[in-house]
Amino acid sequence: MAMITIFTAPMAALDFIACATADVFAMTDSGSQLSSLVSGFRTYYSGGHAPNLRPNKKRLATILSENVIIG
Repeated sequence: MAMITIFTAPMAALDFIACATADVFAMTDSGSQLSSLVSGFRTYYSGGHAPNLRPNKKRLATILSENVIIG
C-alpha cells in the first residue's frame, strides 16, 4: 500500500501537466476534480484560447450504440 501512496502525487502531477499543455483537452468526466482544474487552468492562463471540449454524452452514446464497428 505504501508503494501506491508514493507514486500517486507524481503521477497526478504528470497527468495535470500533460492535460494542461496539450493542444486540445476533452473533458470526458465533468465531475472529476482534475477535469475541472485543467479546464479552468487552460481557460484562465490562455486567455480563453486553449480549446476545451465538453462532449454531449447522450449524443455520443447514441452515435456509439448505432455504429457497431468504429474505425
